[in-house]
Amino acid sequence: WPAWDVLFPVEEINTDTGLFDTGLATGTDQALAYTAGLNWYPNGHTRVMLNGVHVDYDDEITVDGQTNDNEDVALLRLQYNL
Repeated sequence: WPAWDVLFPVEEINTDTGLFDTGLATGTDQALAYTAGLNWYPNGHTRVMLNGVHVDYDDEITVDGQTNDNEDVALLRLQYNL
């Protein structure tokens, strides 16, 4: 019964520049994210998900005083279905 999934999604987000005019947000109005993921289903009730995500920002963003034009994230999740 064990099964594996391999995934490589690409996601793009575009926001309205009016959001920045209100002062509610600062940064970029476009980002492109690339994900590489692996899902493992050891049985019918359990799923283990491992994803690596790389995000490229159209313009630099500032977080806690540091300026970045991209970021990398690693995610590990466990799901159990009763």
